[in-house]
Amino acid sequence: MLDWSKASHYNFLEDFRLLYDTHHDIHSKPWADPVIQMTMKQIMCIKFVKEEINDCNIEIQHLFTHILDEDTNICANLQRLQQEGSSITSAVEEYAICRH
Repeated sequence: MLDWSKASHYNFLEDFRLLYDTHHDIHSKPWADPVIQMTMKQIMCIKFVKEEINDCNIEIQHLFTHILDEDTNICANLQRLQQEGSSITSAVEEYAICRH
């Protein structure tokens, strides 16, 4: 009898014992070999890592663009404050140096 409370906790196909009680001999199948199972898990891990690297590369580009935009924005505001002779120019200059 299949119990959902037990089956819902299984992480991998080899944990699912229902397949062991069939009339077909699944132990002779290539995917039943523990070495092949471990290899397939490693292949999936590598696939997910490659996807994560791709996502990180995209995020790096976003971060780099944000840094450039922030620097451009700070410089433009600093020039505007200097032209206006604002009293907060020195504070913005210090902030710009820290951010740069």
